Amino acid sequence: MSINDSTAEITYTLSTFVLSKINRTDPELLRYIPYSITMIITKPEVKTLPKAKPLSNNDPEVAVYMEWVGKDVFGLIVFRIQQWVEYDTDCVANIYSTTAWIDNSGLPVYTFYNEISISGQEWSGWGALQTPTVKFSPPVFKVYVGETTSVYLGINENGYGVYGQIASATTQWTLYPTEVYYVASGTAILNAPVSNGWVPVCT
Repeated sequence: MSINDSTAEITYTLSTFVLSKINRTDPELLRYIPYSITMIITKPEVKTLPKAKPLSNNDPEVAVYMEWVGKDVFGLIVFRIQQWVEYDTDCVANIYSTTAWIDNSGLPVYTFYNEISISGQEWSGWGALQTPTVKFSPPVFKVYVGETTSVYLGINENGYGVYGQIASATTQWTLYPTEVYYVASGTAILNAPVSNGWVPVCT
């Protein structure tokens, strides 16, 4: 785990038992199997993101995101997941609206199924996913947002194949007007990393 002023990075590695079993089956498959899952937790900033539309005229937009990367046995990135949440707050007591999206990229052998929930409303689908803006009238003090990405692998090498879900990445956000509480949990075959904490906004 490494931490600096703006990010915290936590890496979880697959067990040697799993890797040795894959190596005995077909060493070529090690080129595609994620050897580790890394969570990159970035402190939120008060800013307008390039792809986002302003949510109101006067109040700041707070954007937070969690980044996940999968690396192979050689340390090369084989997939990347970015889970974003943006919300409109007066930085005192009110949240006016929220939107969320998930971006995915990786080698062609990977596919991604994304799910997002905002205050009980749910969206899901294969590939990148973005929700509409959820507005709150009257404004609210707390908003729950959940984002989950399931990573699937489908590959056939020399008559041997690996198919199915091989990792997942979930971030639960609790949004407040002045801070955000997150719980991040992921799986990479036998590992189940969990991290949580508070990040201030509007400072």
